[in-house]
Amino acid sequence: MKSLDLSPSLWPLALLPSLTHAYWRMACSVSQTVRVDLILNPDDVSGHVHKFAGGSNVNQYSDFDSLQTSNCSTCEVQQDKSAYWTPQLYFAHANGSFEEVPNYGMTVYYVGRGGNASNTVPFPPGFKMITGDTRQRSYDNTTLTYLDTRPVADRVSFRCINEANDIPEEHYMFRTDCVNGMRAQVNFQSCWDGANLYLPNNAHVDYLSGIDYGVCPPTHPVPIPGLFFEVLYLTNLVDQSGGGQFVFSNGDATGYGFHGDFLNGWDMDIQNAAVADCLYTDNGGLVSACSHLAPSDDTNFPRDCLEQPSVFNEPVHGLISALPGCNPITSGPDLAEQVVCPLGSHTPDSLDQIQTSIATSMSTTSSSATASGTDPGVPGTTDTFSIPSPTPINAVASSGSSSSTGLSSSDPPPMPPTATSFDQLSTSTMESENGLVTTTVTEWVTITVTGPNDIPSNFVAVSSTSDFAFAPAATDSILAAVTDCTVEDHPHLICDSGPDEYTFGILAVRILSRSHFCDNEHS
Repeated sequence: MKSLDLSPSLWPLALLPSLTHAYWRMACSVSQTVRVDLILNPDDVSGHVHKFAGGSNVNQYSDFDSLQTSNCSTCEVQQDKSAYWTPQLYFAHANGSFEEVPNYGMTVYYVGRGGNASNTVPFPPGFKMITGDTRQRSYDNTTLTYLDTRPVADRVSFRCINEANDIPEEHYMFRTDCVNGMRAQVNFQSCWDGANLYLPNNAHVDYLSGIDYGVCPPTHPVPIPGLFFEVLYLTNLVDQSGGGQFVFSNGDATGYGFHGDFLNGWDMDIQNAAVADCLYTDNGGLVSACSHLAPSDDTNFPRDCLEQPSVFNEPVHGLISALPGCNPITSGPDLAEQVVCPLGSHTPDSLDQIQTSIATSMSTTSSSATASGTDPGVPGTTDTFSIPSPTPINAVASSGSSSSTGLSSSDPPPMPPTATSFDQLSTSTMESENGLVTTTVTEWVTITVTGPNDIPSNFVAVSSTSDFAFAPAATDSILAAVTDCTVEDHPHLICDSGPDEYTFGILAVRILSRSHFCDNEHS
C-alpha cells in the first residue's frame, strides 16, 4: 500500500461540494478505529468496525459527560468533543484477506437549513442520532420524505474524485477507480421532536422535506443544525491488481448501507453562541470567521490529537484475515440483517462465494459417491473439500479414519448422497484441541460445531466422509450468510433460537444452540 503525507493544508478543500446554505465546516482526523457503536451497542462491542472522529475519550461507555473529559478533539474546533463515526472501508482481496483502505478522517458540516437563527435549536447534552441504514443493499425509492418530496435513500451519496472533479455523484459505490479517492457523503436529519434525546429507530428526528432543503414535518417541528459528513477513502492507494472488491466493515459491497452517527459532546456555551451567530451567516464555511469558534480553532489538530489505540484487542488496521464481527459480503438487493458477535469473531465468505465454490467443484465431478462417501474413481482414498475462508482451514480426521487433505480444482470432491432427514443420518462426535465439539455426518455435507457454553462457532465446510475440515470463527455469522433457505417454523433468522437445520444447494449446516442479539435498530 502506498503512503500519503497528510497535512491540513493539503486537505482537498477544493473538492468540497457547493452548498446553497450558510454553514461552517470542520476538518477532523481519526480518533479511533474500533468495533464500538455508542448508540446501538452502548457498553458493549458492536457489529462492525467504525472510524471515530472528535473527542479523544472514546470507548464503549462514552456519553456526553465522559466526552467532555477528553484531552483533545481530533476535529479542528477543540471545544467540540462530540463523537462522529462511520463504517470503515476495506478491500477484499481475491486471496481472502482484507486491507484497510486509507482514510484520514472526515469533514463535518454544520449547515443552516430548514429554519433561521431565531428558531434553530442547538444539540442538547446527551443528544444522539443515526442517519442511513446499515442493512440496505439497494436503492429504496418507496420510502419518501415529508410531503413525498424525495426518497429518503438520497441521504447517501458517493463521488469519484478525479482531476477535473466533474464525475456526477450517485447513491451507491458506483466507481472506485478514482485518481483522488472515493468520497462517501451522508446527510443527517434536520428536524427534532423537541423532547427526546434519542428514541429507537431514530423516531425523535426526521428529514427535511427535501433532505437538504425544504420544511420540517409537523411531527418534528423543531429545526436543528443540519449535519453533513464527507469521508474520503483513498481507494487509489490500494493495489487491486490481484482482483477483489471494496466492501464496508458491515459487509456492504454496494454503498447503499453507508451510515453516520453523532453523539453530542460540545461545550454548550460555545455551540449555543455559534448556532445563534454563525450557522446562518455566510462566512464561506470558515471556522476562523466565527468569533465563537475561532479561539479554539487548532489547524494542527491531526498532530495535536493523535489517533488512540483501539479499546478492544482486535485487528482492524492494515491487512487482516477477515472482517471483524459477523459480516459476510453482501450485494443485495435484499436487506442484510445484522448480527452482533463477540470479540475475536471472524466473517465467513459470502453466500454467493460459498455457492459458487461448491457449484464449481461439483460440476467437475463425473461420478457420484457411494453410500460410504468415498470416491469410486480413486479407490481407497478419502477427500475433504473446504470452502475458502479468510481463516486457515485445518483438516481434522475422526477417530478411526485416515487424515484428509484439501482438494485443488483439479481434484474435486465426490458428490455427496442426499438424505431426507438430518436425524436419519449417521453421525459421530469428537472434541478437538481447541475445545470445539463437532458433529460429523458421514452421508451428507453437514458439520456442527459448538464451543464453550453451547455457543456455536461459525464456519462453512463440505465433508464427503467422516473426515472433515472446518474453520472456527465467529458466533452466529453463518446466519448472516444463509439468506436463500427455508427454515421451518423460523421465518426470522435473527431473533429465533433452538435447533435449526439450514439447507441450500448441497450445503447443510445444523446449529444446535445459539445466542442472539435482537435489536430493532439498524446502524
